[in-house]
Amino acid sequence: MAVALDELVAPRVVPGLQLERVTDDAALAVWADTLARGFGEGEKEAQWAASVYRVLGYDDPWRHYVATVDGVPAGTITVYLAAGVAGVYFVMTVPEARRRGIGAALTHAALAQVGSGYAVLTSSSAGRSVYASLGFRALCTIDLYQFDQRASAAAARQ
Repeated sequence: MAVALDELVAPRVVPGLQLERVTDDAALAVWADTLARGFGEGEKEAQWAASVYRVLGYDDPWRHYVATVDGVPAGTITVYLAAGVAGVYFVMTVPEARRRGIGAALTHAALAQVGSGYAVLTSSSAGRSVYASLGFRALCTIDLYQFDQRASAAAARQ
C-alpha cells in the first residue's frame, strides 16, 4: 500500500496518545518489550529486531517510535527513510488497547514528521482498512507460501 504524504488523511484524535522517538538503548528496550506483546513471533522476533536496530543506531534513515496512552506503552512503529520514500514497519498496538484508533494515530503521527514524499507498507488483512482510512491505496498483492516439512514428509511416505 502507498500514499503521497501530502494526501495523508488525519485520523480521529486518541486522547492521551503521545509518540516518543527511540533515541537510546533504554528506549529501544521499551520498543522491543512493547512489540513483543502483540507482533509476529513475539519476544523472539522483537529481541532480534532490537538487536539489529541497536547496531544500526538511532539516527536517520531508521526512526523507531513507541506510542503511549496516558504514559503506558501501547504501540510501536518503525520508519525507514530513503529516496523520498518512508517505508513503514512494525506497526503494532498491544492487544488490550486495540480497536481504539491507536494504530492509525501513531502511523499518521510518525509520517507527519517525515514531511514530503511517499510512504509504503505491506499490510495484514486486519490492517488494510486502517491504512485505507489514512489514504493508503493497495498497489499490488503478494501471496506468501510456507513450506510445511511435516506434510511433505508424510506425502513422501505414502
